Amino acid sequence: MRAAPPVVPFGLEVIQAGGGHGLGNALYLDRARPALLKVYRPRRRGAPLRETLRSIGHQLFEGKRGTAPHDRQRTESVVLRLWAAHGFDVPAVIERPVPPEVSDPALWLEWCPGESLDRALAALSLDPAAARALVERLAREQARRHQKAIELSEPLLAMEHPSIVHVLASGERLVSIDFENAWRRGFPAASAVARELAGTLRSILRRLPERGEALFDAYVAAYPRPDLLRAAAESTVRGGGLTGALRRFRDRRRENRPSKVEVMARVMEKARA
Repeated sequence: MRAAPPVVPFGLEVIQAGGGHGLGNALYLDRARPALLKVYRPRRRGAPLRETLRSIGHQLFEGKRGTAPHDRQRTESVVLRLWAAHGFDVPAVIERPVPPEVSDPALWLEWCPGESLDRALAALSLDPAAARALVERLAREQARRHQKAIELSEPLLAMEHPSIVHVLASGERLVSIDFENAWRRGFPAASAVARELAGTLRSILRRLPERGEALFDAYVAAYPRPDLLRAAAESTVRGGGLTGALRRFRDRRRENRPSKVEVMARVMEKARA
C-alpha cells in the first residue's frame, strides 16, 4: 500500500518531496522568510511496525539512536544545537511554529544555499589548487571537532553518516548537514571519530573519480592531529575485538569499493611512509 503523499504547506516551495512511494523526508523552502522546513516521514513500507523494529535494532545492537520519524527529528535538533554551541558550522535551528497542515514531526532550519562539497570539488571550473585548499580546510575543521569529541567523550560530535555529500559549500562556509541519525550517548567517542574519518575519506575516493586520489592525500597531509588519524586507522583495520572483526568482514564484502577498511589501510601506509 502506498503512503499518502505529503501535504505541501501553503506558500512553501517543494525542495524534496520524498520518494516516489510516498515515503521519506520532505523539504520545503520559505523564500519570503528564508528558512527550510524539514519533515520527517517513515522511510519504508510496513510502518510503523517495521520502522519501530528497525529503530530498536539500531539502539540495541549498533549503538545508535532511534530511526522512527519522531526519533530522527529529536536527534537532529539535539545534534544541531550541540554542534552550534561548540562553534561548529551547521544550519541553525529556527524557533518557529510548524504549519498546521503538517502532521509529521518537523523542524525549521536555517536555509544555507549552496551545493554539496562533492559537486563543488568536481566542478571543472575549480582548479586543482582551489580544490586542494577546500579539502585541507575540511580536514582542519573536522580535526578540531574530533579532538573536542574525544576530550568530552561526546559521540554526538562525530557524524554517524559521514560523507562529503553531507557538507555544503555555502558561500565562504563549509556547513555540515544530515544529523537525523547519530550515536547514542555512551558509545565510545574515539570509535565514532574513527568511523567518521573512514566514511569521509571513502567518500572522497568514491565521489571524485578524477580528483579523489590527490584530494585523499591532501586531506591526510592536512589533518593536524596525525595521532588521532593513526589511532582511527588502527582501530578500523585491527581493533574492536569480535565486533570489529565482524564489521570488517561485512565491510570487505561491499560491492562498492574501496571499503572503509581498505581506505584506512591506505592511511596507515601513508603514516609509515
